[in-house]
Amino acid sequence: RPPRNIQRQPLLALAVLAENVGKTFTMQGNVQTTLKIGTLSGYRLKDATDSIVVSAQNLPKENTTITVTGILMQDTIFGYYIKANE
Repeated sequence: RPPRNIQRQPLLALAVLAENVGKTFTMQGNVQTTLKIGTLSGYRLKDATDSIVVSAQNLPKENTTITVTGILMQDTIFGYYIKANE
């Protein structure tokens, strides 16, 4: 888990994200949109400060509040995202 003080900062602060790639994050938020194209699937999760894409095979219902735990990843095309533990 990231140090507790990281969770108080905006999730998408680039410096915070860059230094925590590969670490486990837990985030609670509202599912805004879901997407499934072939084997690629995920959703956008929004908390009180920011939003981030979550890569997941099991898609939650849109407009529901959930908690997700996963590894913070960085991709050249998709940028920062959470790969959900399923």
